[in-house]
Amino acid sequence: MKKTIFGIFALGLLSVAHLTTLAIRENNVQAYEGNGAEATPYLISTSDDLVALLNEVGNSTAGTKIHQNKYFKLTSDISISRTVVGTYNTQFAGTFDGDGHTITLDYATSSEGTALFNCNYGTIKNINFAGSVSTTNKYASTVCVYNFGKVINVHNAASVTATGVCSGGVIVKNNSNGVVEGCSNSGEIKSSSYSGGVISWSGAASSVLKDCVNTGRVYSTSATGITGGICGIIDAGTVKDSINDGEIGSSTENCVGGGVGYIRKDNNA
Repeated sequence: MKKTIFGIFALGLLSVAHLTTLAIRENNVQAYEGNGAEATPYLISTSDDLVALLNEVGNSTAGTKIHQNKYFKLTSDISISRTVVGTYNTQFAGTFDGDGHTITLDYATSSEGTALFNCNYGTIKNINFAGSVSTTNKYASTVCVYNFGKVINVHNAASVTATGVCSGGVIVKNNSNGVVEGCSNSGEIKSSSYSGGVISWSGAASSVLKDCVNTGRVYSTSATGITGGICGIIDAGTVKDSINDGEIGSSTENCVGGGVGYIRKDNNA
């Protein structure tokens, strides 16, 4: 076991007594309670609500930021099982607040990129994850595959497995301006290579990961597998002030690090 601490590295009014409104979703399929403002966010109360939101984002036009400046709030623990809809370029740009609730995932796909959201340009925060995520392809995680926004105070206990490369407990790849802060993983994370307890891959100079913790087992199955307790591989970006207290390994102990598995070039890790 390696333990590492590193520093820089309505349809209208329902009744007079009903003070909330139902806001029509953009695809006119299902309504959410609330109006999407910060003080009165859209409320995600059931698995149908959550799946509808995910499908709306997934079915959006690639490259279009969906729900920008809109707020969503989870009101209860939810379990979902679904296939992935959309591609890495279908972009959630709102604020999703889990309010401390747990989302239990049951994802078993063959998709390249398996996670709750494909691409995040917004803020996703205060969520716990349980269950399992797996793909017979590459790129698996819980929150999102690509992060260009903020992921804050997310805690994962789900197992995450990719037969191919790149699995991360919270996200796969932290991209330009992406921030991952105050997150943790206690689930088992596994892929052929680039396995990371919190993120698989730090890929842009402006990306930041900080104040994160891993206590889960992180493993790469390839003989040349790269494994990191916090981050699998850094191309660029900042990874700092984080702790690994999980078991880290690969089939041949190739490029195994308690904090970061492999640093490809000079950066702030």
